[in-house]
Amino acid sequence: MTQLYLFREKQRIAEPMNDMAAGLSDDDLRTIGDTIAALPAPLSDTRGDPARMERAQGLVAKHQCGSCHNADFSGHDQIPRIRAQREEYLVAALKGYKSNTRAGYDPAMSEVAQPLSDEEILDLAYYMAHQ
Repeated sequence: MTQLYLFREKQRIAEPMNDMAAGLSDDDLRTIGDTIAALPAPLSDTRGDPARMERAQGLVAKHQCGSCHNADFSGHDQIPRIRAQREEYLVAALKGYKSNTRAGYDPAMSEVAQPLSDEEILDLAYYMAHQ
């Protein structure tokens, strides 16, 4: 629901989504959000490159990703599931948080992303995509 709200209010810009959400009521957002949340999580190829996975595990621990997104990265409430998301989506999201061009529900992700290098963003996205 949070993502849909951000699209409706044009706090997150992605033209097809902004257009789709423009006329939705809060009840509509809840209904769509609940429907999407009930879908099964995607499956991923868990055979990631061991060196990249190990580097990313250190970053996950350092930045405490599991403290907000759950230990299995399944998310909860307004905190999204990042496990098995598309890698290019995760890269774009982290880069957007780092550059402050991606709005979030709160500023936490922008603060977390600020010190990340481009290589660290790539490794984190790779790791999450291969969970």
